[in-house]
Amino acid sequence: IHATNSSNEIKVEIFDLSGRKMFAQNYAAINESGTNSFTIPIKNVLPSGMYLLSALTNGIEYRERIIVN
Repeated sequence: IHATNSSNEIKVEIFDLSGRKMFAQNYAAINESGTNSFTIPIKNVLPSGMYLLSALTNGIEYRERIIVN
């Protein structure tokens, strides 16, 4: 995930297609340049399938479908 112009925290949640929350984690946005990158270890947490990733920062929510193989 790459987050630009973030506040101090990025809230990441992953839901299965039925809406059940499968993963939730808060990440510190520490890069002063405004661009932050981090890796979510979903392969070890989620079974194969399609999911909805939600990232919330500065009151703005970003959503993206992801596929775990």
